[in-house]
Amino acid sequence: MAREEQPDLIEAAAAWLVALDSGSGDRAAFERWRDADPRHAAAFAQVAATWSRLGSARGAMPVQATATGMTRRRWMQAASAVLALGMVGVGSRAVARSSAETAIGERRTIRCDDGLRLDLNTDTAVAWRSAFGSRQLWLDQGEMALEFATGPAVALSAGDHRVQCQPGSYNARLLSDGALDMLVLRGQATASGASATAGQRLVVDHGGARALAAGIADRDRAEAWLRGELAFTDQPLATAVADYNRYLTTPLQIADPGIGDIRLGGRFTSRDATDFLAALAASFDLRSYRQDGRILIARAKKRAAE
Repeated sequence: MAREEQPDLIEAAAAWLVALDSGSGDRAAFERWRDADPRHAAAFAQVAATWSRLGSARGAMPVQATATGMTRRRWMQAASAVLALGMVGVGSRAVARSSAETAIGERRTIRCDDGLRLDLNTDTAVAWRSAFGSRQLWLDQGEMALEFATGPAVALSAGDHRVQCQPGSYNARLLSDGALDMLVLRGQATASGASATAGQRLVVDHGGARALAAGIADRDRAEAWLRGELAFTDQPLATAVADYNRYLTTPLQIADPGIGDIRLGGRFTSRDATDFLAALAASFDLRSYRQDGRILIARAKKRAAE
């Protein structure tokens, strides 16, 4: 191969890697390009191995190559260094991410080829990839249970946060403020110098990471959603309503601000709020009614006066 052709091959290979990783690439077209010339396969192997070694998060490196000034020459140098270490021969399937998501109210179980089990809660989006002896997992939104018994640690990217998970069992949830709340059932999770083990929560936000003791309520909640339930333990009504709304296409709304602090407990199906609303009526004399595409909750006397 003429020396001057190498930069163009590296650039083309990087473009294919970005397209495959993002899910926008035509795999059949890629395979035709790769099989058309052995040099194409070699260039793709170099770029893919470089990407893995540099730990790029979800394809950011090739996408931002121009914006960050990563020149062809730097890509060539990185690829050559990897090639010198013998890291070649990777296929497209090894570097492309797989992904899955759930709709509001839906749950889904994913069993990955590398032994990972992912249970996705309502309105959740995840992606994963195993390559070069490493495992990468992305939680883009929502909540998931992660379980794996053996093999290398999982590098979890959740929003802006990065967590290293050893073999074990975890429940990870991205909160509305962007924080990650991870319950460790078995194993060890580490982020920003903080580690949590079984019976602890690892909370990661823009202020850093910290390990907290997990209570019975934390474990009950994590186990309940896997059964299609919501478990409340001495929680304010406002918190319970916000949690329920993650599962409902017709959301609940507190119409009387004075009732948001009412403490409640119990287990209810997450499929609909009928039993939950009936319990509010029986226990707290609260009534619910539909209005403007929502279900409003108010004191009975307030509703009667309308």
